[in-house]
Amino acid sequence: MKRYIRLTVTILLLVSSVGFFNVAYADTYIYPQHTMPTSQLVSGESSDDTALLQERLSYMGLLDGEVTGFYGSSTRAAVRDFQRMVGFEVTGHADDQTLRAMYGVDTVDGINYGMYFYTLEIGCRSTMVRQLQQKLKDLGYFKEEVTGIFGEVTEATVKVFQTDQGMIADGKA
Repeated sequence: MKRYIRLTVTILLLVSSVGFFNVAYADTYIYPQHTMPTSQLVSGESSDDTALLQERLSYMGLLDGEVTGFYGSSTRAAVRDFQRMVGFEVTGHADDQTLRAMYGVDTVDGINYGMYFYTLEIGCRSTMVRQLQQKLKDLGYFKEEVTGIFGEVTEATVKVFQTDQGMIADGKA
């Protein structure tokens, strides 16, 4: 949950004025691959799809603990947290609507929630990195050419920004 809060605060501070998560750029992002479960999931079942869901929830910072493949109380609570966050009916079941929003297949009120949980870090190359660098440059932090490549200079700049904002300075956005 700390990772989610840190990431959300970083995003809000850096990108509030640049439309950072414009869905039109979705095809230009390079992210870790996440396979979406193929069916709806409910409490009490054990499956490979449940393990995929748990991996996604863990990556998003909503699930602490091991990926077991069993849809128990902690998985249900994490799904409820996601549903509450995006304004869905809170059931704790990973229905089609929830899965499609969680994995960024569908938008909710024009927002791609699946994209909010990707961490920009060393090695990422994307329009999002370019926009991050430009925003940091506009704020007087980033002194290099805007390239869209998240390297050591971008990481160091993000750390300075995070420190100035009183955040955990890990260099990831």
